Amino acid sequence: MIGKLDLYNVFTVVAKNGSFSKAAKDLFMTQPAVSQSMMQLERELDIRLFNRTPKGVTLTNEGKLLFEYVHSAMNLLNVGEEMILEFKNLTKGELRIGVGDTISKYFLLSYLEIFHTEYPN
Repeated sequence: MIGKLDLYNVFTVVAKNGSFSKAAKDLFMTQPAVSQSMMQLERELDIRLFNRTPKGVTLTNEGKLLFEYVHSAMNLLNVGEEMILEFKNLTKGELRIGVGDTISKYFLLSYLEIFHTEYPN
């Protein structure tokens, strides 16, 4: 599966663009590399995903079905990466501190107010 992730990414971009050449430009790849990637994916799945015409490509019925799932999966991966970055950059998350009442009231409270001001989420 992980080996196919790059192929699925190329597949998604080709499907959105309707063209190997335009997809190659978006992916910073050569057009033959994009074409070879799609032929490899079709070979591995043993199914034709694109109708190739002189004006570009369109998805076959099987390609449309696969695109729905691959597109959703890629979106989920992107959302997951964004969430990780938010946690990493302290723009989102949760802070848990276990202390007694006296320490929190007389020492920690002022620091927590500063922290909450700087990192409201």
